[in-house]
Amino acid sequence: MQFYGNIEGKVDGKGRVFLPAPFRKELTVSGVTDLMVRPSVDGRYLELYPNSVWNAYLDSITSKMDEFAEDDRELLRTIVWNVEKVTPDGSGRILISRRFLEEAGIGDTVRFLGMKDRIEIWPIEGAQAPKMDVKEFNERLKALRSRNANPNT
Repeated sequence: MQFYGNIEGKVDGKGRVFLPAPFRKELTVSGVTDLMVRPSVDGRYLELYPNSVWNAYLDSITSKMDEFAEDDRELLRTIVWNVEKVTPDGSGRILISRRFLEEAGIGDTVRFLGMKDRIEIWPIEGAQAPKMDVKEFNERLKALRSRNANPNT
């Protein structure tokens, strides 16, 4: 599954929002029916994961945890505390809890951002173009590519 691009959407009075058609198509082709939604770590937007991606993410974290260590259990509680399962209806809408919408500052218009294996849902006011200028972008991309080319550095 690959999600790319940015698409504006509307939230109705009940908190339902239509998933953008390209994202719905990607989910349908991949056979995904359930999604997990949670506020981002900084609370500025929501994160929407296909269930399989969420489970893989959670498995990668829990595989490094000691189930008998209280701090690891507390970390897991914190991760899963604010996650809800959503299932698109027959029209391709998902219902987002009022609590999540308010926490992210989302009103009646959102911007969906495809972030490879997940989707971000931003309040329209907060979803601006990337803040990196071209020079900074090129420098950071070059540094990233050289870091990945030299795994021992």
